[in-house]
Amino acid sequence: MEYKVKSVDRALHLLEIMAEEKREVELAELCKKTRINTTTLYRLLQTLQSRGFVAQDPHTGSYRLGLKLLELGHAVVDQIELRRIVLPFLQELMEKTGETANLVILDEGEAIYIDKVESPSLLRTFSRIGKQAPAHATGVGKVLLAALSSEKVTEIIKTKGLCKLTENTITSPENLQKELEKIRENGFAIDNEECEIGAKCIAAPIRDYTNQVVAAVSVAGPSVRLHEERLGELMKVIREAASKISQKMGYSGNR
Repeated sequence: MEYKVKSVDRALHLLEIMAEEKREVELAELCKKTRINTTTLYRLLQTLQSRGFVAQDPHTGSYRLGLKLLELGHAVVDQIELRRIVLPFLQELMEKTGETANLVILDEGEAIYIDKVESPSLLRTFSRIGKQAPAHATGVGKVLLAALSSEKVTEIIKTKGLCKLTENTITSPENLQKELEKIRENGFAIDNEECEIGAKCIAAPIRDYTNQVVAAVSVAGPSVRLHEERLGELMKVIREAASKISQKMGYSGNR
């Protein structure tokens, strides 16, 4: 069964009509093309305008697509390009380590898994593309948080909280800030069974040509294989991979 939210469906249809026109369009013309009554259409336009998806000419009153759509379009392109660049490195990481390799971004304070190459081992950690995870409880998430200012991290903590997933999860804002400072100094982060008992990961940041951290790469596996002695070895491998990917993204290391 297909489920639709009528108001959302109408808003998206409206944006599609405006995109087809490739010009500013008057309210009356939009009513005719969308077959939405004037009052409802006006409310939709006002809502979209408040979020930057639609703009109105103050002189003519006509409507056009807003710059927010351009921002989203760039984000989609960036993610596609990022995945294309990183995938060979994920494959190489998996082959070198035998563990699952992940590519993760930060979105609204959450760690989002956007690509992966699974370990061939029967005993392995499982993730799925599109999965969301609390940033404070994952290696990749902590790497991405470490790229933000302390003020921004505090803001995320206030919004998202610091939920306790295991006995090892960091739930104190002060301890999290200390952990992030250590990650900034070391250039990598470890999830020591903080998200799930029996699973560990080690992660490093990916930078682009502007020196901004745009994603994190990690290897994750069962704790029995990612023991203390092996984490040191994996740290070198993951940092090397992150450095190579960053170079591909245009990062020169001297900005």
